[in-house]
Amino acid sequence: MIKRQISAVILLLALLVPFVTFAQQAASNPNDPIVRIKDEGMNHSQVMQTLSYLSDVIGPRLTASPNAKRANEWTREKLASWGLENAHLEAWGPFGRGWTLKRFSAQVVEPQDIPLIAYPKAWSPSVKVMPATAIPDPKSKKKTGAPTPQPGSAVTADVIFLDAKNEADLEKYKGQLKGKIVLISQPVEIKAVFDPLGTRRDEKNLLTLANALPPGQGGGFGGGGGRGAGGAQMTPQERQQQLFQQTVFTAKRMNLLVDEGAAAAVDVSPRGTGGTIFVQQATVAQPIPASIEEMRTMTRLLYYDPKAEAKMVPQLTVAAEHYNRLIRMIQQGEKLKMTVDLQVEYQDKDDIGYTTIFLFAGSDLEDEIVMLGGHMDSWQAGTGATDNGAGVAVAMEAMRILQTLGL
Repeated sequence: MIKRQISAVILLLALLVPFVTFAQQAASNPNDPIVRIKDEGMNHSQVMQTLSYLSDVIGPRLTASPNAKRANEWTREKLASWGLENAHLEAWGPFGRGWTLKRFSAQVVEPQDIPLIAYPKAWSPSVKVMPATAIPDPKSKKKTGAPTPQPGSAVTADVIFLDAKNEADLEKYKGQLKGKIVLISQPVEIKAVFDPLGTRRDEKNLLTLANALPPGQGGGFGGGGGRGAGGAQMTPQERQQQLFQQTVFTAKRMNLLVDEGAAAAVDVSPRGTGGTIFVQQATVAQPIPASIEEMRTMTRLLYYDPKAEAKMVPQLTVAAEHYNRLIRMIQQGEKLKMTVDLQVEYQDKDDIGYTTIFLFAGSDLEDEIVMLGGHMDSWQAGTGATDNGAGVAVAMEAMRILQTLGL
């Protein structure tokens, strides 16, 4: 037994010594490319400066918006400043109209003032309130020549909770929504959080990920199929029927808001607590399908289509804690008023998206290509640091290191 242990130790040493020796040689050789790359990346990194400018200075980069184009141009110029001579923009599209937020605030004003954690949904139209105009004196002979009054972007209105879970519930709200600010989501349950926000992968759960089944075979991204209210596995037909019912209900609800002339629609952040808010695009009032087949084949009006503006009311998302409080106040009998100031600007002249491209030629393996990058665009409610400014900054840093070291 002891001899076998000694033999095993000798064999292990024999295997390790060449690697240790190689590592020592590499570490002691400052001209080794790997050593130089590690030194440049660890001791002279510019990745955080790149990410900070992209996220803090430029900020949100909604697709086809001026900020997205600015980010493309800045990254191209930054690459050029590092000596990379063939950085350029490549167009793709057309995508659709751009959207920029000009001004926004939302708060409860009655029965007390409550500032809200909220954000408008991308491609939402502005609030438009026509100012009251003075009735001209018919006896007056003076012609004022006053300019046509422009609509304001702030509305103060009663708040209504659209407490509808199905199509039948919508009927009782007909004739009640004109000029109102409408809460359209049900309250969400907020559970106490006891787990840490950040976790690290250890050897065990990395192995679990490595051995996971592919999507569609029981692993990842909905591979197992949906479940019904009772927790039972749903058949494909049941899932289709559920999707159809949800599609019809959403279409009828949004059409009701548009047809009634609601001042604004407010929903709840679907995820996030503690002040974190998730906001995406505005919902368009779509045609109401009569069947599952029609739902599958009908042409939907996309939110970035200029025609969609007429089929949307101004829309915003409120953080879960604040939204739930509004619902509870209404359920306690309080009459709420809110002020929403929302002004946006659409961009229709340039409906093309752009990609910043850089090609870095190596000295061998000419028939092989290594691709790396990240998507530049981001949603409007954040600065796009993780989605996906981090990927952009890392890709740029890799190019900077190779260029700086002349590799």
